[in-house]
Amino acid sequence: MWALTADADFLAQRGQGQVEQVFARAVNIALPARQQLLTLLCEEYDNAPNSCRLALTHFDDLFRHGDKVQFDDQGITVGQHLHIEMSRCRRWLSPTLQMTAVNFHLIAWLQWHDII
Repeated sequence: MWALTADADFLAQRGQGQVEQVFARAVNIALPARQQLLTLLCEEYDNAPNSCRLALTHFDDLFRHGDKVQFDDQGITVGQHLHIEMSRCRRWLSPTLQMTAVNFHLIAWLQWHDII
């Protein structure tokens, strides 16, 4: 199983956690020592902070709630049988948003009189 993209914080993770929630195309991993939640995503989903996209179209029957997760230099090990290879994973950079005065005035703000 290959990782496609992840942000810098995700790539720097080391230590242990556990699978907290499992969905068809996303898996949340809890890191109790850091009080942090990381997310594994299927390839068709967009990048996001604290997440990693995998070269998979779905997670059906791959992950189970409570599976132990180990982050190390070789990648991510989930449970007894899953390994996520991180060596080819590209770093994703969150876009920098800049709010200029011109952009601020272009926002279609709603006024109370527009709602009532």
